[in-house]
Amino acid sequence: QAARAEGEAEAQARSRKAAALSDPLASLYAEASAMRDAGTIAPDRLRALKASAASHPDEWLLRLEIEELEAMT
Repeated sequence: QAARAEGEAEAQARSRKAAALSDPLASLYAEASAMRDAGTIAPDRLRALKASAASHPDEWLLRLEIEELEAMT
């Protein structure tokens, strides 16, 4: 039960972060989240997401999300 609550808290934190970002950056986070939630990761789309994220070098969390998605493939 603690793990479930922790997962819900993480999802809420991601949602709050996305809401506070500019639209282009928020859409990158939203896409990463959608891939994670769906459990389906298209390698070509993941490469495109990673390329887009490269233009936001200060977004370490986005890079981490992408690395986690890469590990799922």
